Amino acid sequence: MLLTVALRFTTPQAFGYGRSTAESSGSGLDKLEGLLSAQKWQEADEQTKKIVLKDNQGNPLTAPKIRELTPELLDSIDRLWMGYSDGKFGLKIQRQLWQKIM
Repeated sequence: MLLTVALRFTTPQAFGYGRSTAESSGSGLDKLEGLLSAQKWQEADEQTKKIVLKDNQGNPLTAPKIRELTPELLDSIDRLWMGYSDGKFGLKIQRQLWQKIM
């Protein structure tokens, strides 16, 4: 699924990249952080998709809809993935990979 490729991210509070209570409440980011800290990458990827789909109210994700996701949400996801994966996974990493092959 293209979403899986496009949505690999992170960074944790343990690395000094914490989130405010408003950012984490009701968004599933706490669960994502727990999965990432346990290095459960596939489950974290699925949780990331759930977070993004929830933010999109369950509608299909199209390129225009992805562009409408809040920068705060995407930044939180990216920081979590980047931090817990030691910079190996994250939205910015995925963007760089796509730019290299396009």
